[in-house]
Amino acid sequence: MKSEIEIGVGWGKLTAVAHGKATEPAFICLHGWLDNAASFDPLASHLCQMARLICIDLPGHGKSGHRPTGTSYHLADTALDIVRFCDALGLTRFSLIGHSLGGAIAGLIASSFPERVERLILIESLGPLSSEPGAVSAQLKSLYEKSNEAPLKKMPIYDSVDSAIRARRLATELSLPSARLLCERGLAQANGGMTWRSDPRLRLPTLRFTEPQVLAFLEKIRCPTLLVQATRGMLQGTEERARAVPRLSVKVIEGAHHVHMDDPLATASAIRSWVGEAKPPDRPLP
Repeated sequence: MKSEIEIGVGWGKLTAVAHGKATEPAFICLHGWLDNAASFDPLASHLCQMARLICIDLPGHGKSGHRPTGTSYHLADTALDIVRFCDALGLTRFSLIGHSLGGAIAGLIASSFPERVERLILIESLGPLSSEPGAVSAQLKSLYEKSNEAPLKKMPIYDSVDSAIRARRLATELSLPSARLLCERGLAQANGGMTWRSDPRLRLPTLRFTEPQVLAFLEKIRCPTLLVQATRGMLQGTEERARAVPRLSVKVIEGAHHVHMDDPLATASAIRSWVGEAKPPDRPLP
């Protein structure tokens, strides 16, 4: 069972793809940077017997709206948009699955709204990118300067979906079927060809949290948490962050950064076995 969802969030709309029966526990799925909700299509077929996967196109991605002119894509704003999306669906409690950027956002939600999150599953993600405290002022200036240039930059036009797929695979180690899934949802007709639906401003610099702030968020995650790490992934030097999460389990799977797409069976098996072991509290956490 697969359906499209569209929810208004004040500044525009968020779209999502729902897999599974509405009677099953809700798992909100958040994809990585410049991906889209199709990122979870391969995983859904292996998990929809135990959960309803609601896979959201993050703001500026996929079929979701772009933020208004003069605004930016800060993680905190996106985290609040996801909570408002859940409010609109009447979901007072839910679990989260996040890949890469989506995992960073999921962690912020689990930390800030512990009474609402039952389980947290992070795929190739353990907190947002951070920076030194002294770099924040330079980041703000860079965002201003680059945002003034953004209207002058044009998105590439491809003569076919296959051309876009080839370009997408150059950016990240990604199987052909996985790249095709992302491109089919992420492309739109433009000027006689195909171009990305995503907002060009997603490539602009943004203000980052400092590492102490990231650790403070991670320390406040109260729900059972699973980190799925790929052997050829992008997580390095995260030992201190892992120690900060109170109820963290780690499962390592052979593969690259998009392991949940390229090997959905192994990823789903790791998730299913962990869900059977990691029981959330009977009552919402304070």
